[in-house]
Amino acid sequence: MKKSLHILDFSGVYQEQTFLKNMAQQAPNTWLDCTDIQGTDCYCDSEAQEEISQRLNFIPIDSIHFIDSGNYHYLSKFFCDKIHQPFILVVFDNHPDTQSPQFDGILSCGGWVKEVMEKNPLMSQALLIGISDKLTNQVPDEILEKVLIIPQSKNEEPIPWEKMKENLPVYISIDKDVLSSEEAVTNWDQGTLSLKHLKQHIQKLLTTRTILGIDICGERAKDTHFTQAEKADLINNQLNKNLVEFIFSLTPKV
Repeated sequence: MKKSLHILDFSGVYQEQTFLKNMAQQAPNTWLDCTDIQGTDCYCDSEAQEEISQRLNFIPIDSIHFIDSGNYHYLSKFFCDKIHQPFILVVFDNHPDTQSPQFDGILSCGGWVKEVMEKNPLMSQALLIGISDKLTNQVPDEILEKVLIIPQSKNEEPIPWEKMKENLPVYISIDKDVLSSEEAVTNWDQGTLSLKHLKQHIQKLLTTRTILGIDICGERAKDTHFTQAEKADLINNQLNKNLVEFIFSLTPKV
């Protein structure tokens, strides 16, 4: 994986993160303004999917992608579509994102994992880490055989990495709502995973597997009141900086 960044800005929230604005001095990056695309908030209609696919044509998978708030987590599906070999999907999230779509042709932030599992034959296995225990029953029976669930109640326990299929590369998707509200400010209910443990899991993957790419979502809501938004942006700016520098420190020079 290359030491580069791609920022997909759908809500304008990244405009307030000084770290991302200054990243050009540290690593190659692309800032993709998608605020003009209609039909994208939580649910992505067919016209929006076509437009997003076209804009992502030149965005490589082998880097870190910032993909806005959890409302846009379905963007991970577009990057999975760029993978042309069998792979394992590792998702850090407080939600399983395996709900069935309410309408045909609609891609949602709450169902993109199921969409990938059912329509991408190259996805061999999915690890869902940090999922709220009360939501684990949302994973449909028909895809359970390809899923390894690590619920929130197991956050402090070692992950059984040996259950991952051997010798397959990994795509990592991180929703910061997997973290406690002290360490991230997101627009969804949050879990209890510590940043320390998240980094330990990332380190294990980066040092033992070929990483195809990484995406990070979980920014604050775009309509957060300005008095709360300022604090949220400070916390998320520092968290994003921390995650990128940590990942880059483990990424070998290409």
